[in-house]
Amino acid sequence: MLDKFREGAQGPAAKIILGVVILSFALAGVGGYLGSSTDEPAAVVNGEDITRQELENAYQQERNRVEQQYGESFAAIAADPSFAQQLRSNALQKLVTERLTDQAIDELGLRVSDEQIKDSIRSMTEFQRDGKFDNDTYLAVLRQSGIQAEQFPEMLRQDMTRRQLLQAYLTSEISLPSEAQQIYRLQAQQREVRQLNLAVSPFLDKVSVTEQELEDYYQENKAGLQHPEQVNLEYVLLDAAAISEGISLEEGAVAAYYEANQANYKAAEKRRVAHILVDINQDNAEQEAQSLLEKVQAGEDFAELAKNFSSDTFSGENGGELDWFEKGVMDPDFEAAAFALEQVGDTSAVVKSEFGYHIIKLLEVEADQAAPLAEVEDKIAATLKHDQAMEVFYDKLQKLSEMAFEVPDTLTEAADAAGLEVKQTGLFSRANAQGEFAEEALLAQAFSEQLREEQLNSEVIELTPEKVAVIRVTDYKPQQVKALDEVKSELELALRRDKAMAAANEYADELLAKLVQGVDVTEELDEAQLSFTELATVSRMDPGASPEVARTVFTMVKPKADEVVRTKVALMNGDVAIVELHNVIEVADDTSPSETEVNQLSQFIQNTQADTSYQALLKLLQARAEISYPKAD
Repeated sequence: MLDKFREGAQGPAAKIILGVVILSFALAGVGGYLGSSTDEPAAVVNGEDITRQELENAYQQERNRVEQQYGESFAAIAADPSFAQQLRSNALQKLVTERLTDQAIDELGLRVSDEQIKDSIRSMTEFQRDGKFDNDTYLAVLRQSGIQAEQFPEMLRQDMTRRQLLQAYLTSEISLPSEAQQIYRLQAQQREVRQLNLAVSPFLDKVSVTEQELEDYYQENKAGLQHPEQVNLEYVLLDAAAISEGISLEEGAVAAYYEANQANYKAAEKRRVAHILVDINQDNAEQEAQSLLEKVQAGEDFAELAKNFSSDTFSGENGGELDWFEKGVMDPDFEAAAFALEQVGDTSAVVKSEFGYHIIKLLEVEADQAAPLAEVEDKIAATLKHDQAMEVFYDKLQKLSEMAFEVPDTLTEAADAAGLEVKQTGLFSRANAQGEFAEEALLAQAFSEQLREEQLNSEVIELTPEKVAVIRVTDYKPQQVKALDEVKSELELALRRDKAMAAANEYADELLAKLVQGVDVTEELDEAQLSFTELATVSRMDPGASPEVARTVFTMVKPKADEVVRTKVALMNGDVAIVELHNVIEVADDTSPSETEVNQLSQFIQNTQADTSYQALLKLLQARAEISYPKAD
């Protein structure tokens, strides 16, 4: 039946029908573009629309970013009903801020030239191969990112003009020496403290959990107890590297290629020279070099002159001789003069480089010559196999693409047409995807609602310029709440720990109150086997304490003479600490920061002020703007 259907699809009647269908779609599309859209925008900023498609794209990007950041725990975060709403709201506010910024840029007349855009693209390491810009790599990276080549320069221009605005604020801020001095004194300040740590673990044995409490805790925390959504895929993978491994070259192919392309395997010409250097900082350096050249030309021994007069004492000890070098290694002016010498024994005129003035003598020349076949045959074989593999790759790609589209409800025929194998992944989530299946382009297709519901083949997914895949979702398990029995033990431990932390905090509050009232708690601490640490001196640069304690210590009020200031600090591991501040040690009045420290502090102040000013600009733009958020239909 399928064969007959395909034969009919190639007939003239079918082609006429197909032409009519295509024309109707085209006209409908043109009408859609020419007609005004009835969809209300997500926001209107000073008369400019932010479309719902822009919002959807920004939301998906932000969602992907959060998912990559949190991994397995993302499912728990996303299960919160308010998560999507909050994320969408954040994405919309970011778009509004960007639109306001772009409008301000237009108003200020900030521009980035086409040449600046080109230079920026060429300098990006993502688009380079062997340290140089490579256009094929550039296009491949953009394809993998889902960005059209004509879109990227404008996206970059937009980003660069925004950074230009920020840079204007950075360069316009100043800081006074007195401000740097004040910051320095605060940074150099020290504080004398001691602390009492109350671990949560001793309180675990004092608390218990009932079945009802466990059930209630489970109900309250269901949002965080989720199995992530999972898919099982059928897939066909086309990999040029795998094809290359299976290719056997004909006998003599490597040698024939070598003979036809010997010019590509030539070793560059090398030269060995000696030189006499007169340091550029030496008085009358050029005249001294010219005098030495005259002595050489008069027949005096070059090696002896180098040994006695060259500023390059290392080579001078060996008559001025340098190691073999080829073009592209030495100073350009030195190199040009060295390669201009024609005969062994020839001496150059005085040559100026960034190091000084040179007199160069040619000692030996190793002409360019083809590398032996034995040295390059593996490289040639790899090139030939790759070239043949790419021919096969593109042929298979065309067949795979055509059949996956023509017979969309199975991968078998597409795989057979391309001589490939249909494989299964087994169930996996976004977080535990591995290898090719962790690629964002493939994940987006694998977990797309459309592909899942239609149960059809995906389009060809480019993983790299030489590796593609076509997938089909065969099984899907939605995100679902774990049963109580699955998580009972971990929930019981979490609930007991929560109770223990509450008990530790309650005891810390009681102890802190007694200390503030002047009650002697020595005996009580001894019974509980607790004690304060020895008085220690801490600084901002070297706190010598946990980050949370250090932050708290330097926010505490300076104690009066013969008094102690106390507070409670929650530690990151759940424990509690009581911190006592006994004294604040100021830096000596005659102590001043170094010039380097002043410059660093001034830069810090300027950056902080620039950021504050920039944020103030954004608030001003928002206050002056007309922003509306039309409701969705």
